[in-house]
Amino acid sequence: MTGLITLQFSGLPYTCYPGDPNIFAQDILNHTAVAFNQVGNIYYNYGENIPGVNARIYPWIRINSGEQDGLWYWNTSLSAWVRPHPVPASSDVRLIWVGTLSDLDTFDGGDSGTPGIASGPMWEVDTDFSAKFPVGVGTFTNAGAINVGESTTDTGVTGEDEHTLTEDEMPEHTHGYFDPRIGSGEGIQGDSDSKMVMHKHPTNEDCSGTSCAAGSDEPHNNLPPMIGVYFIKRTARVYYKAT
Repeated sequence: MTGLITLQFSGLPYTCYPGDPNIFAQDILNHTAVAFNQVGNIYYNYGENIPGVNARIYPWIRINSGEQDGLWYWNTSLSAWVRPHPVPASSDVRLIWVGTLSDLDTFDGGDSGTPGIASGPMWEVDTDFSAKFPVGVGTFTNAGAINVGESTTDTGVTGEDEHTLTEDEMPEHTHGYFDPRIGSGEGIQGDSDSKMVMHKHPTNEDCSGTSCAAGSDEPHNNLPPMIGVYFIKRTARVYYKAT
């Protein structure tokens, strides 16, 4: 025999839900809560709207709310629906930020103020990176090794935005110069045959002549082409809070 069976709701025992079970049953019918049975009874809230007081004991699957979609839990100490940020608070993750610092406060679901467990910014500037270039951990061929978080190598080499060469750092070289005493006569005064002749600076250790000094002894730029960014890190804030 076949035919349609009409189901009617006749109430639930008050022991199965921490509140009015009849309201919970209507929530199921309205798809604001779902119940199913696998191993025991498992209940959870479902939908866009914040669940009612009686549903707080169960997790809430939020949909159709944009960035706030996801799985939420009622936190009794905060008296709010919360979910943890996917990047743990104060983690080692670093991101690059090119916006303003005021916009950083509200980035990624944060808000302005001092970071708390469920309030304040999610991200902040890592000042350890201020005016520094990141470099891969490893060993430089000539300068030694650099480890995580270090700004100098094991030989004490560190970066400089400009540097003045020392004498030892200058390439070995020679200069030519003019010696007015070299000519076809005893001197250049009144001698039409006298000539000013270029004399090459010798390269041996018996060198006694030097050329006139040139240059202003100014440091030179060591910076490659660049663009300014902020390196940001997670704050101590742990949770998003439903609004």
